[in-house]
Amino acid sequence: MNRRKVLGCAAACGAAFTIVPRHVLGGPNQVAASDKMGQVGDPAKSATGAYNVKDFGATGDGNRLDTQAIHKTIEACSAAGGGTVLFPAGVYLTGTLHLKSNLNLYLDAGATILGSKDLNDYEDIFNPERKMPAIRPGMPKPDSFLWHAAVVEGHDLRNVAITGRGTIDGNKVFNPNSENFARGPHAIFFSKCEGISIQGIFVKDASNYAHLMEDCSVGNLRGVTVTGGYDGIDLFNCKDFIITDCHFMTGDDCVAGGGWERVVVANCTLNTSCNGVRNYGGGLKNVLFTNLVIAGPGINEHILQRRHDLVAGFNLIAGAGENPLHVVDNLVISNVSVSSVRCPLWMGVQHPQAAMRNVSVNNLTATAVGKPGNVASLIQGSKDNPVETISLLLCVSVTLCMYSMDPR
Repeated sequence: MNRRKVLGCAAACGAAFTIVPRHVLGGPNQVAASDKMGQVGDPAKSATGAYNVKDFGATGDGNRLDTQAIHKTIEACSAAGGGTVLFPAGVYLTGTLHLKSNLNLYLDAGATILGSKDLNDYEDIFNPERKMPAIRPGMPKPDSFLWHAAVVEGHDLRNVAITGRGTIDGNKVFNPNSENFARGPHAIFFSKCEGISIQGIFVKDASNYAHLMEDCSVGNLRGVTVTGGYDGIDLFNCKDFIITDCHFMTGDDCVAGGGWERVVVANCTLNTSCNGVRNYGGGLKNVLFTNLVIAGPGINEHILQRRHDLVAGFNLIAGAGENPLHVVDNLVISNVSVSSVRCPLWMGVQHPQAAMRNVSVNNLTATAVGKPGNVASLIQGSKDNPVETISLLLCVSVTLCMYSMDPR
């Protein structure tokens, strides 16, 4: 399956799939909406003006490092109270860029922020001295060296945006000292931020996650296209987020993470060589997945396992990951199409102190399901720790067949 087929599939389903209005999110067996959900301020509206990175010395030639000039632009914009940092058409080679509050990083059509191939050009705000951590028992890797390095990052910010029609290119940077002896910097990383808006941009070949959010609140990802790399977006301990109208074509999970509260994922196409949606590292509370097209096989190969098959449409296991004591509660899946997949829906409770309850699956259709030994869907608990209060309505219309592993 190629990119055109994925988007074509989305268009075919578009007539039947419309975004759920905000006022229905708080109804019975639905997701409770927050007054803040998706209401992210636009830094450009209160900006004092646009600051062109070329006016501060950026070349945009793709050869000379523009990090210093871009940071001068960001500092000038911030000193004036905020505004828009403008990237006109060009290729801006850079290491880590540190954003500021009340700032909109705007990528014009034809503008590309290109990650440097040199790891020395990147910074990890949680490991500024670049110390190699000890290898934890049972872990065959030093699992956090430069883990939080990114091409674009923000820490402890308010009201920050990345918008436009341009590209952030992670440039497939290889880090032999990171997880899996391979993963390089993320494309975009935000931590402890409130009021995040990422709209309209194209993210390609991220050397780790395309988007990583940790301990953030009140954000939206709208109209973003991701291709290549690892995960499309990982949210950890985040609340009041909306991900909508996005197209993800990733080598690893499209949407992943845990510790979510009041999160909506809607009107998106997800193509992956791993999981469409995966929960690990924390619970899910008041979460809605609606109007999604999840399609395999993946256009982009899984970087580590060298395969293209879609493992699961939804891989939602309470108690999975390094933080097993979590709860999945009030989860809604509605109007979803899954195709060419090993298992459309895989849900369950893995840890005796974890829990999964109040789950509604409505109108999930799966086609071209199966590999030898796989099942159409699996919801698994135990006698002592069952999955509680689950509703399946108009599910699942499944065609069992073997599917081609050819990604074309």
